[in-house]
Amino acid sequence: MTEGVHSGSSSGIVPNTFRILRSLLNRIENQETGELSPELNINVPPNRYKELYQCAELLGEKAVSEFPFITPEAERVHKDVLQTLLLNGWRSQMAVTCLSGYPTPDQAGNVMLPYVEAKISIRLPPTIDRTKAVEYFTKVLT
Repeated sequence: MTEGVHSGSSSGIVPNTFRILRSLLNRIENQETGELSPELNINVPPNRYKELYQCAELLGEKAVSEFPFITPEAERVHKDVLQTLLLNGWRSQMAVTCLSGYPTPDQAGNVMLPYVEAKISIRLPPTIDRTKAVEYFTKVLT
């Protein structure tokens, strides 16, 4: 749309911009697990896997416990230290780092907004073919 319109008159007719964004993100990330598409991951080299295994054995929870969770009940993505280290360095990960186009909650009304912009950060494994990754993103997001 060229401008925002009341949600009561437009919902069910005009697709919500957040739904469109979510649809695009779901093309590359499983929203339930956080896993990115297989095309964005590689097999971890055996020597690196062994190093991470040794690090997990030696350091245990200390290797992954530095983050300021808001409550003690909050948990990291994976409970296993080795799997956490693999996710952190050898598995592709995505983070939405910015959204614009929406008002703040205290200023929002019942309006379907004309656009949303998002900035996403994608961390790829160190040995992935970057050209193929760019081709993949271009294919699934356009």
